Amino acid sequence: MRLPRAGNMPARGPVSAGRGQRGVAALTIALIALFGMTILGGPMLGRVSLGLRSAEEYSPLAMNDTASAAEHALWRVEHDPDFLSSMTGSPPSAAYTLDFPEGTATITVTASSDALAGDGLGTALSVVPGNILPDTPSLVTFTMTIVNDDTVEHQISRVEANPKVFGPQYILGSTSGFTDIDPTYTAGRWRWELLPYATVDPFGGQATMSWLMEVDEGEGSYWTVGSARVEGVGTVYAPLTAKVRATELGDLDISLGVAPDQVSAGPEQLFDYTIVVTNSGADPLTLEWIRQFSSRDLGYEVGSTSGVTAADPHRNHDIINDRWVYTWDVEPSPLGPGAQATLTFRMRGTLLPGTYFAAGSAKVVEDPGGGFLSTVSTGETAPIVVRRAYDIHVELNGHTVDVETVLGAGGVEVLAWVES
Repeated sequence: MRLPRAGNMPARGPVSAGRGQRGVAALTIALIALFGMTILGGPMLGRVSLGLRSAEEYSPLAMNDTASAAEHALWRVEHDPDFLSSMTGSPPSAAYTLDFPEGTATITVTASSDALAGDGLGTALSVVPGNILPDTPSLVTFTMTIVNDDTVEHQISRVEANPKVFGPQYILGSTSGFTDIDPTYTAGRWRWELLPYATVDPFGGQATMSWLMEVDEGEGSYWTVGSARVEGVGTVYAPLTAKVRATELGDLDISLGVAPDQVSAGPEQLFDYTIVVTNSGADPLTLEWIRQFSSRDLGYEVGSTSGVTAADPHRNHDIINDRWVYTWDVEPSPLGPGAQATLTFRMRGTLLPGTYFAAGSAKVVEDPGGGFLSTVSTGETAPIVVRRAYDIHVELNGHTVDVETVLGAGGVEVLAWVES
């Protein structure tokens, strides 16, 4: 939700791909519009001097100057990539001053976290549905998401999907998102060569593409590795590979949710997960265990489990995807027709900008049709979107303004504005 801001700042539109080319002239125009007076000079990345106005033309309240200085900082966060790239330290920070008739405002802008490693690029590949019937042609949707927390835009020249030990078939004309071309099948993998290149905007911009595959495999789990080639950077691999599980289980459903699902990067935060297992069939089932797969940046909060069990889970390392696997033993836990088993737990972590997926699975002791062990999985879901926030602190003649804002493809979004 966008909150109203003090001052007379011009309306903010979407972030454009050419922000990095805007120079001193653009900032000068914005300052004229912001303050309604003439800029006399001064370096753009240091001190900016403003012309004086008469008492009749200018409010005598220093608080108004403080708010105007905060608005100026918001403008720089959105439109001045040179300023953001000049921020130093960990987390990055930068300070500058503005001269007003009533005094000099000191402005400090601090990011909530460092940028991502690897030029600020993160990639994830997900698939829905994650469970299909074995030996039955089924359509699944793959989605590739690329997040750019760098201070400059990046160009995507290629996307690849590399199925492991199975052969899904691409559905012609099904690609959508930042490209709609069909891929070629090369060396066992599907490849999209992008001309022209797809652009990922800086400062938290996202680019997404989806496509359909037909999967017809026997009982088992089948993985697909996703990657994107970025000009000037190289190949960026999705840290979580997408899994399709072929199983006869048709009477068991599972869902996974998380709250909050959008946060600012930087401080350690708590996340509440809920897994719901439902017996949608006509016969009773007995639940044996429930699992959750999540990033190693998130750790289980001891003692936080409730629902079908209150015991803490066992933890193992999924080497293929470099993530944690938590298993709750819940037997014996009978599920009658239409019954649900709910498991809630809490995880904590300090997250960098990007999107963090999780997956859930469950196992029943018997299947009404054949008496064999059965499992069901959510696929990769419950995404947590993490954006880098910027804290703006302004001081002028004993007055202060503190602003918290995040920056994405739609521009700046003010989360909090406090004046004192």
